[in-house]
Amino acid sequence: MQSNCFSSSPGPTDEEESEKDQVADIAHSKLFRFTKFVKMNELEPQEKLIHSIHISALQERKEVYTDPATGYDVLTRLAHLQRGNCCGNACRHCPYGHQKVPDNIPKKRFNSAFYV
Repeated sequence: MQSNCFSSSPGPTDEEESEKDQVADIAHSKLFRFTKFVKMNELEPQEKLIHSIHISALQERKEVYTDPATGYDVLTRLAHLQRGNCCGNACRHCPYGHQKVPDNIPKKRFNSAFYV
């Protein structure tokens, strides 16, 4: 019997290819822009750890990482940029300045790297 080296899978859809292109575009144009404003000398040790984990996740093009203190999943800047606007949930890495966060949610402080 002759072996078939072709997959029966149709390959990625146009939508999947478009999502890959969008991730690449974000990575090149916006993903790491914020890092030049980070004041590492003003971050607490735990904040430095979170920043480092977030940067690693971005370098790997991940949309989430695990918070080292709580074990919860945290959305990365990439996930937020893919959405395209503020979701209103006061997210840690919101690149939109918490524009849609309702007034009844306590305001978070921006530590130059993320919201705390």
